[in-house]
Amino acid sequence: MEPLDYRKFRTLDLNLLVAFDALASQRSVSGAARQLFLGQPAVSHMLARLRRLFDDPLFVRGAKGMEPTAKALALVEPVRALLNEAYGLVRPAGEFDPSSTQARLCIALPAPLEAMLLPVLCAALAREAPSIQLASRAMPAARMPDALDAREIDLAVTGVPLATKDWHRSADLHRCHLVCAHAPAQLPLPASIGAEELRTLQAIGLSHAIELGSGGNAFLGQVKHNGAMPTEVESLLTLSRLLQTAPVVAVLPALVAPLILAQGALVCVPVQGTEETVAIRLHWHSGADGDPVHRYVRRHLADAFAAMLGQGQG
Repeated sequence: MEPLDYRKFRTLDLNLLVAFDALASQRSVSGAARQLFLGQPAVSHMLARLRRLFDDPLFVRGAKGMEPTAKALALVEPVRALLNEAYGLVRPAGEFDPSSTQARLCIALPAPLEAMLLPVLCAALAREAPSIQLASRAMPAARMPDALDAREIDLAVTGVPLATKDWHRSADLHRCHLVCAHAPAQLPLPASIGAEELRTLQAIGLSHAIELGSGGNAFLGQVKHNGAMPTEVESLLTLSRLLQTAPVVAVLPALVAPLILAQGALVCVPVQGTEETVAIRLHWHSGADGDPVHRYVRRHLADAFAAMLGQGQG
């Protein structure tokens, strides 16, 4: 075996490659800092060192965050492979390895989040943990605590407070305001709408399946809504068609707005005069706290949620 010239390694810091991988994955200094458990200034300093090391900007500001240069794109796969190989040399025997672990987790998700979140989450798992399978289930929020206890589901994401017990755990994912969806051709509305105006409009009732909980219906109840709810729907497609064919509205979390707008001919306007927000939370049973697969999927779910929000803003 040919001896190494150690002088070549003076400028090589393996932590810089770890930072590069995080920057390539998150496309932002703040996102990479969260993944690395470092402050933003430290990651900015590491990016400056990486640029000097490779004599290339690597990441430049773009419409959707930091865009990798051609040099950075060429480095992504070899750097990831090198890091995995290096860690394989020092990983303690028996330690959790997502690339070879086989497992199946069941997640209770409202339908809109299934459509928006699962593609991002599954793409991440396919790259790092191809043998970890996810199954999605829709269920009323009221059933989720019992389903967690019975191990019918491993994780639950919802937009309403759950009747949890001391042995349940939860983490905040996002908070969003309410918006009013309508079709201008059927029902012209101003650029924003207040609670007073909403009281007199016909509103479609939303089931647990598409409203992330009961935020919209509960709000209409609080403002003493007078407009009869002509129906209650469980499908976003049905909701969009009702909005396009009748002078009605739907009050729902702003997080769902991209799915509504994608149907065409619909708009979502802010609901003014209220501090009402929908808190999106992740729930699990404390018995899974020590499960490495569970921790791994929870972390990736939170990361996927942040990435999903970033895509929506872009």
